[in-house]
Amino acid sequence: MSSIIRFFVAADDEAAEAQVDGGPDAGHESVTYGNFDADLALLEWDSLLTGRSFDDALAASASAVIADEDDGAQVVAASVELQAALSRASAAELEQVARRWAAERAAEGEPIDPELATEILGAVGRLARTEEQRLYCWIS
Repeated sequence: MSSIIRFFVAADDEAAEAQVDGGPDAGHESVTYGNFDADLALLEWDSLLTGRSFDDALAASASAVIADEDDGAQVVAASVELQAALSRASAAELEQVARRWAAERAAEGEPIDPELATEILGAVGRLARTEEQRLYCWIS
């Protein structure tokens, strides 16, 4: 899998949708990573951080795709529950979740370095704390 993943914050779905062509612009705080299934990660993080079952997180995210381009680019909204959980989590909690996430991915044959997983969740957690902004993910 080869992809570019940018987690970013925007005022609302309309502002996030406007970022689908080329990804978030300089006016949107963002962090960039790559080469993991971001849609799946959002669901797994939701389950790990909120205690909801994976199936409940999946059902709640049915309308999470904000924009979808013909070239494969997408903007996906993080659930409100996930953003709240990310914003409340301490660095130690995020590290624990990152290690559990990395272990789950490794068990599925998609290893991710636990240190990188911790970096990703820490950075996304910082974005989630941005007041009066929603958390989104641009995937290309």
